[in-house]
Amino acid sequence: MIDFNLSERVLSSLNQKELDLLKFIYLNSTAISCQTIQQFSNNVHVSSSSILRFCKKIGFSGFSELKYNIRTKSNSSSSHKEKATSLENITKNILTDIEGSLSFTTSDDIHSIISLLDSNRDLYLYYPSGITDTVLDYLERQLLLCGRHNVFQVHSPKTANHLFSIVKKDTIFIFISASGTSIKTAQLAKNASSHGLTCISISPFSQNNLSNSCQYNIRFFTSPKENNGAEYTSRFVIFFVIDILLNLYREKLGRK
Repeated sequence: MIDFNLSERVLSSLNQKELDLLKFIYLNSTAISCQTIQQFSNNVHVSSSSILRFCKKIGFSGFSELKYNIRTKSNSSSSHKEKATSLENITKNILTDIEGSLSFTTSDDIHSIISLLDSNRDLYLYYPSGITDTVLDYLERQLLLCGRHNVFQVHSPKTANHLFSIVKKDTIFIFISASGTSIKTAQLAKNASSHGLTCISISPFSQNNLSNSCQYNIRFFTSPKENNGAEYTSRFVIFFVIDILLNLYREKLGRK
């Protein structure tokens, strides 16, 4: 996957449609390098004028220069493949994900979530069953170490839906999704919100049903990966944004 090495300032200037466009280019760079702007426009359902504006925002004079940059990076990558180590590529991708995640994280949502964590309100963590459960275990243990003891686990949709109707109205639920496409998790968040409960989501930067159903959202930047239907997207960036929350929460506790 190519990378334009965009700065945090440039990433922050992109609107949601442009971020989706950037993601599409990263994931389909080989095909795009051979397309005309009209072909690309038809594939992404975005007007040619919007594509040109996007190209200029990320530092290119137009679509032709963007394609040239893609081809140059691809050729350079192939010719130096033996010199480049896997570790260097992995590090580069991780740094890109971190920089992207920082640009999507708004201080308003962060500070609102810190205030919720610092309250006496009951907090429930929904475990979707999978690799993400490890992230939730980490979050729960760290909260307990901070002295927040009214943290509870929910492991099944049936139990969660039952709780929505009986818990106190100021109860907080946290939902985490590595892909943002989990129908089950998104539906539970929607049901919780409809019962007047406070919902927090941690999900990818792209628009997704989970974030649409929650009042507070933390977004991260990562590339979903799968192999023969098995999803193995890295949770590294999720740990990263959770650590931001935890560090700010500890700071607030220390100031009391």
